[in-house]
Amino acid sequence: MAMTGEGNLERFAWTPLAVSADRGALISRGAVRWAPRLEVDANLNLDRFSLDALTDAVQGRLSGDAKVRFAMREEDEGWQLAVPQLDIEGTLQQRPLSLQAQLSGNSDMRWQIQQLRLRQGDNRLTAQGHIADSMDLSGELNAPALGSILPELGGSAQGRFTVSGTFEAPQLDLALSGNNLRYAENRLDRLSLNAETDGLEDPRFDVALDAYGIEVGAQRIEQVDLDLDGRLSQHRLELAVDAAETMPMSTASLALSGG
Repeated sequence: MAMTGEGNLERFAWTPLAVSADRGALISRGAVRWAPRLEVDANLNLDRFSLDALTDAVQGRLSGDAKVRFAMREEDEGWQLAVPQLDIEGTLQQRPLSLQAQLSGNSDMRWQIQQLRLRQGDNRLTAQGHIADSMDLSGELNAPALGSILPELGGSAQGRFTVSGTFEAPQLDLALSGNNLRYAENRLDRLSLNAETDGLEDPRFDVALDAYGIEVGAQRIEQVDLDLDGRLSQHRLELAVDAAETMPMSTASLALSGG
């Protein structure tokens, strides 16, 4: 590691900060100011940088560029974050990896996502849109090979979401499914989730969750069905659970109404 820079009692600029590892390099240039308020402006360049230098959990090499700007606003007005460039290519777990993103946001949870595209092998994640006084945000997940991300993972997952409406009355539409899901010794044969929500004050819910073949430790549950419908002020929840015959309780059901 090597770094050169200059500064005073109000700011410091590094030109550059360089980290070399296994024939690759990470080089950063930027500046930080802490008076009259905190501001950070940084550029990052990766040149076949080895992830082994950061963690033993994953393997890969990355190249590309990123720019990040962070600033505290006037007193008690929160912060702002901008990522005008994030363009990374390389490999992760011996699979091709690419990440492109442009986004900005602040502490009021107003976000603009011009693009977010992540690809690792056959797995894809995309999102774009904005969250502000009006909302229009959507994304998709297509991950047929979760095991290529981390050794502890397994199975496949697909999903989509949309966020619309206004900040005072948001609407969410979510669909998620998975097959042969695994994390370490925990397993889930099949998952299906469909959910819609509307509003914040007395919100409306329409949720259907089905899960099959759940194994956690020595416990196995054959099936879980959950349905939630209505508003917070008047709704109905139904839950049915079928466990393995070796479990102390093999069947349970529950129905609740609120209002």
